[in-house]
Amino acid sequence: MQGDESERVVSRKIALLKKGNEEFVSGLSKDAFQKMSGSQSPMIAILTCSDARIDPNRIFGLDIGDAFVVRVAGNSAIDKTVIGSLEYAVEHLHVNVILVLGHSNCGAAEAAKNDYIDNDNIEMIVKDLRAAREHLPSEESENADAIAEENARAQMGILRQRSALIDELVSSGKLSIICAVLGLSNGRARFL
Repeated sequence: MQGDESERVVSRKIALLKKGNEEFVSGLSKDAFQKMSGSQSPMIAILTCSDARIDPNRIFGLDIGDAFVVRVAGNSAIDKTVIGSLEYAVEHLHVNVILVLGHSNCGAAEAAKNDYIDNDNIEMIVKDLRAAREHLPSEESENADAIAEENARAQMGILRQRSALIDELVSSGKLSIICAVLGLSNGRARFL
């Protein structure tokens, strides 16, 4: 019985996705389809959290193709696929600004307060957030929003440390890295 219920749930979700896709397609102009099928030339690369409440295009009023978005829990440049994606954006798509976008109420920042997590993959996600937590004054070290903000700031330097290409482009003035924190309670991005 449990399998049948699970299949019904999945079927309903697929139906919602199909309906949403039909609405998306019917709302686009011929020009939008041409833009989508042509080569990409985003104006910005955004490293942000995987949190389902974060949609950089909507948050900043961007159109399809305006942003090259890399999403990972905790908006952390923790592994080579994240770094490689951003390097691709700056080297091949000629993006000259990377935005690190953190947010309030971040589950990864909350997890960073735990001293032990019994999952190696999740532990890897919170590694940078724990390092950011250590840079906070003790009175803020239990505040997940303060951890998320410090992590967004820290990722700017981490990107340079972990990528010789990004570091070289920043040093030469060809690339800027900026950061912001999105307040989920009001939808405002605060640039740091």
